[in-house]
Amino acid sequence: MKHATAGDALRRIREAHGQAFPRVQVVWDGVSVTGSKPQGACASKPAPVLENVQAKADPGRLTMVIGNPGSGKSTLLRLGSLLPVPGARVTGGATRLSVVGADAEFNAEVAHWPRLASMATQFDNHFGLLTVGETLAFAAANQQPAVPGGPTGLSAEEVAKHIGLDNVMNTRLGTETVRGVSGGEARRVSVGEAMVGPARVWMLDSFSDGLDAARTKAITSGLLRPFAEELGGTVVAALQQPAQELFELFDDVILLRDGRCLYCGPVADAPAFFEGKLGLKREDDVSDPEFLAAVCSEPESFGRPGRRVASAPLSDVPLTAPSLAAAYVAHVVREDDSAADAPLLSSNGSTGPLDKEQARAIFAASYARNGFAQTASVSYRARL
Repeated sequence: MKHATAGDALRRIREAHGQAFPRVQVVWDGVSVTGSKPQGACASKPAPVLENVQAKADPGRLTMVIGNPGSGKSTLLRLGSLLPVPGARVTGGATRLSVVGADAEFNAEVAHWPRLASMATQFDNHFGLLTVGETLAFAAANQQPAVPGGPTGLSAEEVAKHIGLDNVMNTRLGTETVRGVSGGEARRVSVGEAMVGPARVWMLDSFSDGLDAARTKAITSGLLRPFAEELGGTVVAALQQPAQELFELFDDVILLRDGRCLYCGPVADAPAFFEGKLGLKREDDVSDPEFLAAVCSEPESFGRPGRRVASAPLSDVPLTAPSLAAAYVAHVVREDDSAADAPLLSSNGSTGPLDKEQARAIFAASYARNGFAQTASVSYRARL
């Protein structure tokens, strides 16, 4: 007997609600974010978190974000999921979630739909006395709207099965005094909470933390890829240095260093851009993700004795984050001089005219249930 896959479940959802599911492109258009940097016990000064970031994530594709800690990955994903950035403010540019094929008036409305995008944050924040099943069920109950045609997203049980949590559904998350699930399982619960709703955009921060390579690859190919292909979903996953096998499962990559975007485009083209266009060199045994992770490291890591990734012996090879970012922008302008005259969005993969009223019913409401039910649900969860 054939086992049901995530693709089967997502296909049923598409058949029930296909015309109400928008394909969403996320665009970071010259975004700058400023936070604060501690200066002694009481003082702090403004510090850039993101600087003039030009990047995008397309529907139906898997996009990874690579960067060192502090490069701005989490901030980029929070903006893309319409969440505020604690302790920071946007000082320039804008982040847009735009529905493919929709007019400007409708997209202005879409920008305020709270359930269009979801995010698994970097840190796991759970009620430790709840079980895995109760946590996922709670997330699903408060995200799934009551609309004709049945569920608009995967159920808690389906998500648990496909991210490898079905055998710990009755295990508590755990606290300092109560034994619970492992760190990797807790991370998967956080990821699962972002997947049980109707969101068309999944922002997954520190996606592979605590997971082995086989599990991460299985979730990517078995759940993220079907979500992109069956529902036209947009997936953005932040990673520090993925393995080569995982790297090849993604379509696009965004590289960040010191809050600047060094590259945004197809995974297959990224190494050639830095080697062929900018003259950076690597030894034969350095994999693509190792090479790109080195590009995202500090400038002094290039050319250091004993390093397997170094700059070419050319004085004009850019090494700093500002110069690499400027080189990429210049490359984009040269390669696509007609971009300003081309439509930002395409209808690639569209399933037909969007049912706007049904889309509003699914994505625009702040809560899936009325205030009394919401309060009762939260109170029940808090008592456990």
